[in-house]
Amino acid sequence: MFEVEEYLFPNSDTVEGHPTHDEYINCPASAFLKFCVSAKDSIEYCKNNFPNNYNNPANLTRDSNIITQHIINSTLALLMGHFETYQKYLFAGIFEKTIYLQDFKADAFFNSLGFKHGILEIKSIHLLGYRGESAVTTGIILADTFVHTAATLTKPDAQKVQRLNDFAGKNIIFKNNFIYELAKRMHRMVKEANARISNPFMERLRSDCNQQERDSIKLFFEVKTLDRKWKNFNFE
Repeated sequence: MFEVEEYLFPNSDTVEGHPTHDEYINCPASAFLKFCVSAKDSIEYCKNNFPNNYNNPANLTRDSNIITQHIINSTLALLMGHFETYQKYLFAGIFEKTIYLQDFKADAFFNSLGFKHGILEIKSIHLLGYRGESAVTTGIILADTFVHTAATLTKPDAQKVQRLNDFAGKNIIFKNNFIYELAKRMHRMVKEANARISNPFMERLRSDCNQQERDSIKLFFEVKTLDRKWKNFNFE
């Protein structure tokens, strides 16, 4: 009999490259970027070590390309899960810390969430910078494509967003540099999103908020990466 628990690590804390939920609680952005770097490095390692033609990692063999595509698709689904975890912990942590704000009105806050915006608009406005609901819808449709429809973009889903129309009914396959570029984009996006939120939040802290509390809030909004080349978030 196949028992899933027989294949689980007895102590998940020993698994390298996977941020823990404690890390997400303390510093959600850095926890998410930790996984982005791990995912990016894993794909790059495969590309550099899989069999290739003419001793050129950029020219993988057919079998190596197929394997790499499977890994990229699987990694994307997991990365999306980590991005959602980052969003949840960021939102929850911000709300928890509103007790330190000067003039936070809970009723007005919940009313704005409940009646003025849909969930797609909330995410795009408060986390990513507003680029329109269509941009967020595209990302969610692609997420569902990999998790629920076996990396095939269904015709009904493709019709929801004009720029996805041409991919209706097709398998979604990304180029081998996709995860690398996505990780880079996530670094820039998370850095900008946290800055937009943290700066006004820190400015509105109550005057009686002590230094330890302020340091804890600063740590919560902190954005750090394990990638030495990207530590300054300069991708030019």
